[in-house]
Amino acid sequence: MGVNAATLVDYDDTQHMLVNLVKSSRGFASVNTPWDPVNSPASVDSNGWPTEDFGVYLITSPGDPLNRMVSQLYPSALGTYQVSFNGTATIDLGYTANASVQNQVYNSATNTTTASITIGDQSAAGGFTFAALFRNTNNGIQNLVINRPGIPLGSSQIFSTEFLNAVQPFAAVRFMDSLCTNGGPMGAVITSWSQRNTTATPLQNNLVQGCLSYDYIIEFANETGKDVWINIPYSVDLTDASPNNFVTQLATLIKNTLTNPNAHVYVEWSNEVWNNANTQSGYNTQAAVAEVASGDPDHFNFDGGNNQYYEGYRRIAYQSMLVSNLFRAVVGNSAMMTTIRPVLAMQYSYQHLLEDNLYYTNRFYDAPNNFFYAVAGAPYWNLYNPSNNTSFPTVDSLFQGMQYNLTQFILPYTDVGSTSGIGQDGYSPVNFLGLAQYYGLKSLAYEGGPDVSINNASKATLVDEQSLSDPRYATMEQQFYNQWFGCGNDLMVYYNLSTPVTGQWGLYEDVTVPTVKSQQMLQISTTPLANFTQCK
Repeated sequence: MGVNAATLVDYDDTQHMLVNLVKSSRGFASVNTPWDPVNSPASVDSNGWPTEDFGVYLITSPGDPLNRMVSQLYPSALGTYQVSFNGTATIDLGYTANASVQNQVYNSATNTTTASITIGDQSAAGGFTFAALFRNTNNGIQNLVINRPGIPLGSSQIFSTEFLNAVQPFAAVRFMDSLCTNGGPMGAVITSWSQRNTTATPLQNNLVQGCLSYDYIIEFANETGKDVWINIPYSVDLTDASPNNFVTQLATLIKNTLTNPNAHVYVEWSNEVWNNANTQSGYNTQAAVAEVASGDPDHFNFDGGNNQYYEGYRRIAYQSMLVSNLFRAVVGNSAMMTTIRPVLAMQYSYQHLLEDNLYYTNRFYDAPNNFFYAVAGAPYWNLYNPSNNTSFPTVDSLFQGMQYNLTQFILPYTDVGSTSGIGQDGYSPVNFLGLAQYYGLKSLAYEGGPDVSINNASKATLVDEQSLSDPRYATMEQQFYNQWFGCGNDLMVYYNLSTPVTGQWGLYEDVTVPTVKSQQMLQISTTPLANFTQCK
């Protein structure tokens, strides 16, 4: 079992990944509009630290439809934070309710200010905000640290205890969102290794300076012994023959610094490149069309169909093969498919696309299992019923819609093709698993779980929130995992660990507050694999 970690940003902070809250903050902005670092950024030095007065949003959450207190919904946001920075400033907490600055001291010998910020309980009905303004600075400050409650200044702890406890039941953590795979800093794309974040980068999010450092991910693997799933930016040049090739550098970093022998690294080129809602999809299709026009050296149009989308789909397999080859050149044959596990991901509900990818790979290059450890899809059970409802106004109707989809479309493993009819091409998970087994590959899920986004989009957030304590979530999870493992699939990576209130994906809304979903996952995680024998 695995789980996806979320993006590191203030409005998605309920997973509490990093101890230093600054690294997952929104970014440094003008004191006049501290909520908008994109349009009103504070000026920063070459290391990314503000050179003027500034504001920073550290934690924000939407209003709670159930009108709970923060101590009930986000208890780990309350308490005393330890603060340190180089320079002097007046700390203004005007945007944060029931908060105060205490014990502020300046050490002129080290040019260091220390302080503590305490936040007390308040209503979550209108949302929760922790923001700070730093006024009266002398050309800004540097090395700002705001440690989460319970962590003293000077601590070497990187990952919060709350986060580590929440991921403890899982064998693997996928960092796709944390790496900003679906979008680079300020809409830009990363094209070179020199643009990546390091652990010294002040911000580890996708709004201003980049995304979670690969170094942190490797440190997580070393500390926990868990497997990690990383994604390669779609915009880096995989054909770069120089030592600066992004993947060559990444593979070298992993080879040199991954020291825990229990940890494995799943490697995926980008994310859902087939999904035309993602920037990388259009980028990939255009690149494939351009190559076909130049003579089609990589056989994207081998069938003569001149279908730009199929040309793009085949390029996904080709780029994934390049990533695998680049890793093999660095880590050697013995580490491939063991420590390093390249994955070919494709849309779960259109298995003919995966079949085409694997056929293409096998026909023109080599057996797919020479390049890939596994194939992966995203088995979500969403809201659907025969009446084509798009809104589910009660908790009962919501679960009826999810149960119908789970039973009719996700779990009929031995009923190949009979459940097609909602745009899904002979849709049944047995097709995906069968293709994997035919080519000697594992069958994984890079994402999956219950999906109430249709209801969420129709603003039925109260119903969604009320449903989170319903035991039917646990029943559905047990049904799914019984057959996922019982039929012979491998790693299933749940999407995702935690989301804010009214978010439709998370196991948690605060990783310190157990939910029906998280408790069921804990129970499943302690069940021996040999006990999963059901495959209808």
